[in-house]
Amino acid sequence: MRGLLIINLCLTVDPKRPVRGDSAFQTDLCVFEAKSTDVFIPRIVLEFKTGITTHDVLTYSAKARKHKQVYPYLRYGLIVSDSPVVPRRFFVHNESLDFFAALAGIDATKMKDLFSKLFTAEVQASRCLEEIGFGSLRPRVFRTEVQVDGL
Repeated sequence: MRGLLIINLCLTVDPKRPVRGDSAFQTDLCVFEAKSTDVFIPRIVLEFKTGITTHDVLTYSAKARKHKQVYPYLRYGLIVSDSPVVPRRFFVHNESLDFFAALAGIDATKMKDLFSKLFTAEVQASRCLEEIGFGSLRPRVFRTEVQVDGL
């Protein structure tokens, strides 16, 4: 993985005293890649939830769509701690989210393996989309794959 970097996160807005516009595109976690010493581009956004509702799927899907209008190569997903499976409502209502991980019942070793494989696959997909966007890659086929139980 060339130049993958996870930036230390810092709180830039007081969540108890939000100011209009300050948190318009806030996310829970964003993984950046260092393109040079002073240029970092976002690769993966993770939003963390304990449970998931239809409203959450609709809201985060719309948020992902807006982010991708600025960064078309961005990969955006939900990580849900209290769900043992990806709920059907995700498949019914999702339009722009790229992945969903249901973590209930997964031990620490399996979770580490899941995130390692997920991050590797999503960074690779992001780089591929970036190359397509800048014209250096011209694919003949595109398809979306649904994976069940792991990567």
